[in-house]
Amino acid sequence: MRLRLLILFITSLSGVLVAQDTIYVKRGKPIIAYIISKDNTEIVYKKKDQPDSSGLYTVFVADIRSIHYKNHIVADYTRIDYDENAEIHKAEEKTSRKNSIVFSLESGIELLTRNNDDDVLKLWKSNTKSGTGLEGNRFALPVYFKFTMFFGQSKRNSLTNGLGITYLPKYVYGSENNGENMIRLNNYILSDIVDFSHSLNLKKTVFIVIATGIDIYFLSGNLKLGSIAYSNILDEAVPVSPRLAAGLDLVISDRFTFNIRLGCNISKNDFLSYYTVSNRTDGDIGRINLKGPYILLNMTWNFWYFKNRLKFKPGKDQI
Repeated sequence: MRLRLLILFITSLSGVLVAQDTIYVKRGKPIIAYIISKDNTEIVYKKKDQPDSSGLYTVFVADIRSIHYKNHIVADYTRIDYDENAEIHKAEEKTSRKNSIVFSLESGIELLTRNNDDDVLKLWKSNTKSGTGLEGNRFALPVYFKFTMFFGQSKRNSLTNGLGITYLPKYVYGSENNGENMIRLNNYILSDIVDFSHSLNLKKTVFIVIATGIDIYFLSGNLKLGSIAYSNILDEAVPVSPRLAAGLDLVISDRFTFNIRLGCNISKNDFLSYYTVSNRTDGDIGRINLKGPYILLNMTWNFWYFKNRLKFKPGKDQI
């Protein structure tokens, strides 16, 4: 009999324990409560750990400073123009991206590095008088189109697939004797990436990300050695390189997210040949090393998404 009474007592308390909000009044201590109902005049609530058979309490809206709901929505009653339904609508807008299927555009700056000790450097040194090294631009301009789906009971996990193109002008560059000897290679990279993200906080504003994917490189450019100017430099075989990275996504608003990635291109070497205007092969440059680490700083714009809206009903949303 005692065991049955204990189970009944615990069951009666469970509804209170799982749904507690905090009412901050203008005078007095905060009230940890279970809100039963509310209107423009007063709020009816039960106190924390209060038995089911006990009475109800009321507090006038005029005496309330704010209410912090269990779902992280804060109702600020100190503002004269405060509209709780409007504020909750804004909170839903802020979190709707995290409960949705999102389509977005991403762009920024990517810093690429590579080991330039390869056949391109050897060719340059063997055909120039000074034997100096080669320079190159390391700042790329990426643009991605992404599709993100949030999943899990709390929507704290997401899976993103993205297609992108990255333009890297003057990936390899060298000039000597006022352009008597010159080499310029531009790099175009097509990427297919997959990101797995997990939120580090309940508000879902900071995500840790593991990113993987493949890159397809297209190198082209011009070469001039002495009096002979070659019209084009082309890949003999298009290299496909896997990539691996980790980073953070910082949610600024429901529309914008700042992305940070640290990773590495695990590339195979690309084999290049140079050609004349007659499209006849005049020689091989050899291998160019594409492998190296990279840093990515991007901004994502979420331009369209499916929303899973929450329907706010006073006195019931907090249950």
